[in-house]
This record gives sequence, structure tokens and C-alpha cells, in this order.
Amino acid sequence: GRIVSLLGGLYTVRVKDENEYREISCRARGIFRHSNQSPLVGDMVALDLSEGEANAIIDEICDRKNSLIRPPLANLDVIFVTMAARSPAPMPDMTDKLTAILEHNDIQPVIVIGKCELDRENAQMLKETYEKAGYPVFVLSCATGEGIDEIKSYINSQLDGKIAAFAGASGVGKSTLMNKLFPDLVLDTGDVSRKTARGKHTTRAVNLFPIGENAYLADTPGFSMLDFERF
Repeated sequence: GRIVSLLGGLYTVRVKDENEYREISCRARGIFRHSNQSPLVGDMVALDLSEGEANAIIDEICDRKNSLIRPPLANLDVIFVTMAARSPAPMPDMTDKLTAILEHNDIQPVIVIGKCELDRENAQMLKETYEKAGYPVFVLSCATGEGIDEIKSYINSQLDGKIAAFAGASGVGKSTLMNKLFPDLVLDTGDVSRKTARGKHTTRAVNLFPIGENAYLADTPGFSMLDFERF
């Protein structure tokens, strides 16, 4: 099955029995700690159920496509690189570094420019820049609903069988957007601090949320950059 969450050393693994999915709570074998290899959210793993499902143990970690140190995620296929047109101000240099890292790790970058209602001129300039670089770009506003249908259509048509995540600086509206796209997620959101004009970290843990049968969406803490094992 696939690890979909980790909290306090307890893993939740989503497995498929015949045509139905269910989740099993388990811990990892101590041998992983000794070998400096820990299971990550997103990993495909083999479970040992010899002592019953209540005592399930992660017995094997399957080969990974890629992995991140912060936030701890594995096997990502698509990352929605999210920035705001304003408040907080976009940081194109950080976005450029992130897209380069994603390309190197065989992850598709998709550029998302939110809060377009605050600065439409800047939003359009960013859109043209990244479209010329060959990336899919979505300009939207969670406040007005502009552009939400377009990105929802992309997700529904392009994420089958894949793991995707939203990444970007804190306060750009990742959790707000995900709530708009998938109301059942009910993620915590936070306003941008007036004093610092930067967002507060509202996302506490990394979880994979199933989309349909065979796709997953991850919410990630609001870090400007993602730390890969091989940078």
C-alpha cells in the first residue's frame, strides 16, 4: 500500500483489497532507523500482517522515484508552484530555483499565480514569463473564484495515477486554494500577518489526500523551497 500520513511515529497506509480501498495504522521496523532510512509519506511499502492487522508493521520500502527532506515526501510527480501576485510579494528567484530542482528530479512544475485581484498587471507579467519558459500557468483568485474552474479541469485530467503537491512561500494561499478545489479536505488557513506581511505557518503535518481512486494530493508546510536529498 501507499503511506498517506505520518503522525507521532504512526503511519497510515492505504491498501486495496479487491476493488475497495481501506487504511491501516502501523509502525515501521526498527531496522530502518539503524540503516538511516525512514519511510516517507508517498512511499509504496509492504506490510507484515503476520501478527494481525492491529499489529501491522512496515516491512519493506519499495524503490522511490524521488524524495524530499522538507517536507518529508516521496514519489512526487507534479508540484503546483504557488505564488501570489501581491501580499506576500512574489519571489521569482526562489520560484526559478524551485523549478530547476523539480526538473532535475523528474517532477512537472505547474505555476499557480494567486490573489490576481490584488495586482492584475503583475499577475499577467508573471504568467507571460513562465509560459514562455514552457510551463503550464494558472492565474486565479480564491476571493472572486476567477480561474478556479481552469485549474480544477487540469487536475481532473492530468493527475490520474500521480502524486501532486502545492508548494510556495507561506501566506500565498495554498490551503485556501485546495479548500476551494476540494471542499472535503477542510484544511486550516491563516491570514497574512499585517506586521510582517508574511504568512503564518498554518499547515502542521504532511498528508496525502486521495483524489478519485488512483491520484493523491499533498498539502505541504509553507516553505519557500523544498529540500531534496540531492540538491
